[in-house]
Formats: sequence, C-alpha cells, structure tokens
Amino acid sequence: MIIRLFLVLLISLPTSLLAMEEVAVDESVNFCMDTQAAINNDTLAAKYPDDEKIVRLVALRSGLCDLLAKEIIELDFAIDLFNKQKTSIIREQLQDNMNSESKETHLIDT
Repeated sequence: MIIRLFLVLLISLPTSLLAMEEVAVDESVNFCMDTQAAINNDTLAAKYPDDEKIVRLVALRSGLCDLLAKEIIELDFAIDLFNKQKTSIIREQLQDNMNSESKETHLIDT
C-alpha cells in the first residue's frame, strides 16, 4: 500500500511542481509541454493498469492537457483541478492504508 501512495506522489509531482514553477515564471507556459512527465505517467499507468487511483490521475492529466491544447480551459484552472484531485486521491489512499492496517491488527488480536 505504501508503494501505491509513493507511486501516486510520483505521478503528481512532475506535473504539479513543474506547473507551479512555470506559472511563477510565466503564466502563459503550458505545463503539458513536459513530454517526459507525460511519458513517465503513461509508463506508470501501463505498469499498474488495475490501480484505479493511478489511472485516474493519468487520465485526468491527459484530459486536462487535451482541453488546454484546445484552449477550452485556462492553465490555472487545470493546475488547481489536478492538485485538488491529487490531494483527494492521496487522502483516499491514506484512508485505505489505515483501514487495511486496522483490519490486519484486528486479525492478529483475535
């Protein structure tokens, strides 16, 4: 479970950190232009195709980048939305980890 949390963090850091740095320098720079981050995310999704949380983040990033390319949404909106979803998924994973540990502890106690 900790590995999955780490993977979720890995998928989100290149996008959100790069986005924040570029916005601070130049708000017109599109964070989706980081092709290496996109390749890394696709590779991660391919490696864990059954991990709903990872696939959700990869799909969200891809979809947001598509909407940005079509000039349907603004970069700031995309960054905020991705970061909110990333935070939500991290919280969800932490809750899953706590529930799993609680179940394991309960099984040991009985």
